[in-house]
Amino acid sequence: MSNPTSVGAAAPPRHPRRSWMAIGLPLLVIVATAGLIFWTAWPTLRPVKQVHVTQAVFDRNAPTAVHPVAQQSSDRDAKAGFDRHRGGRTSGQIVQAPGWLEAEPFYVAATALADGVIQSVDVLEGDRVEKGQVVAKLVAEDSQLRLRQAEAAIATANSELASAKARLTEARQNWDEPVALEKAVETGEAMVAEARAELEQLPALIQEAQAERERFDEQRDRIKQSYDAQAASETELIIARQQAASALARVKSLEAREPLLKAKLTRFEAELRAARRDLELRIADRRALDEAKANLKQAEARVERAQADRDVAALELERMTIRSPIDGVVQQRIKVPGDKVMLGADDRMSAHIVHLYDPERLQVRVDVPLADASNIFAGQACEVVVEILPDQTFRGEVLRITHLADLQKNTLEVKVKVIDPSPLLRPDMLTRVKFLPRRAEPASGKTTQGQGPVGNSAASSATRPSGATVLVPGDVVVGQGDAKRVWTVADRRADRGVARPVTIQTVSQQDGWLRVRGDLQPGTLLIINPQNLKDGQPVKFSSAPESAPESTPELAPGLAPETNSMSTARTRPAPVKGVAS
Repeated sequence: MSNPTSVGAAAPPRHPRRSWMAIGLPLLVIVATAGLIFWTAWPTLRPVKQVHVTQAVFDRNAPTAVHPVAQQSSDRDAKAGFDRHRGGRTSGQIVQAPGWLEAEPFYVAATALADGVIQSVDVLEGDRVEKGQVVAKLVAEDSQLRLRQAEAAIATANSELASAKARLTEARQNWDEPVALEKAVETGEAMVAEARAELEQLPALIQEAQAERERFDEQRDRIKQSYDAQAASETELIIARQQAASALARVKSLEAREPLLKAKLTRFEAELRAARRDLELRIADRRALDEAKANLKQAEARVERAQADRDVAALELERMTIRSPIDGVVQQRIKVPGDKVMLGADDRMSAHIVHLYDPERLQVRVDVPLADASNIFAGQACEVVVEILPDQTFRGEVLRITHLADLQKNTLEVKVKVIDPSPLLRPDMLTRVKFLPRRAEPASGKTTQGQGPVGNSAASSATRPSGATVLVPGDVVVGQGDAKRVWTVADRRADRGVARPVTIQTVSQQDGWLRVRGDLQPGTLLIINPQNLKDGQPVKFSSAPESAPESTPELAPGLAPETNSMSTARTRPAPVKGVAS
């Protein structure tokens, strides 16, 4: 029998009580998330006031002089490229832009001036070299052979030159002493005289031969009679007849010589005239002299050409050794042993061996946004901060402003000289450059180093209008006396922004425009006819519906007022009512 106390109905399970953390913590997370979302979206959700805006206009006659009390300090700092006088206001605005270091004005390439193959490179990146130091060598065997060939060609040309000089000497001697021509003349004269003498002697010879003929004829006749009388032999008769015939032939021969002697005399006289003419004209000697001179010049030209070829070969051999053109540091090594260098290649660096730069001459290539380019000028003082040395500031100065903008990046390239570069700086290091504005004259009061005008509090110094002047239309100014101010659009995002009051001081009035001084820049958006605005109130702006003014006074030549993203139109200034000039 079971125990009644042990047998009974099981008790229902008890649920644990819920803690307030299980409900409160999720609820707290939901509320915090909703608050964060509301806080983030509030700038978009909060009510926005619609306003019309115009722009402050550049005043080219704005004063930029330094206050007299700070003149000595400003002059001293200007020599160093900086303006450390912080008491006065500055004209313009501070512009900052990124850039990178590079050699000034550019790197220098140690270039191979002859085609060839790299035999050795004697320097590496970071090595310091001196001007004339060997940085690389090319294979030089071919150049050495060409030099030997050129020297042999010089020896051959020199021998030809000596031969040409000898021929010229001979030609000059023949010209100065025409022995052959004079001999020809004298020989011709002698032959003419001889021919004339023979011709003159011929009659006497004929007469002598005629007499001898008559003697032989008589002798023949006597022997003939003696032979007939048988007193002479037949042989004697034959001899006598032959002697008589011979005498007759001699007479005839002498008579026949006269034409021959006359012809001979004529020939000799012609030869004599020709010899005398040759002596007078000397054509052959002149030609020989001219040819000798021409041959000498050709030989000299061949010698000069051979020497030039030798010099070219020697220069080529010398150029097998590449030397540093400057004192500097190796920035980049382009070639290695075995590489080929070609001067005529399309690659502009095909003959570069190493790139050098002077570490004492560095500059920064800065890409300045076009919106800030109007605040940059040559000689402007700068502060340069290099990424590798973020705690050190280097002095800089604007060297030049390029004349070609980058349409892709919407920037203008500016070159900034680093005045005191550190040995740790290297080309292509990233930098950031701050372009310091010009100094402007403070509004009033005495200025001390690092302080505002004496006697003014920090709050009054912040609201005291000073600096350069700008031109504004009268319908943007509100207030009277020292309480004049304009409302500007700050923190712009597209066509939205927030309203900020700026205290101004009126300098002068012209054609409905006010020249004012305050914390305004040319192009600052000004709210037209501001009413019921609060500092920091969101606004949505658009251009004024009125037409543009007929003229805008005091605009710098060629400088158009800066336009905003929605092309704000220039409104015609309304008559200035209730605003003291």
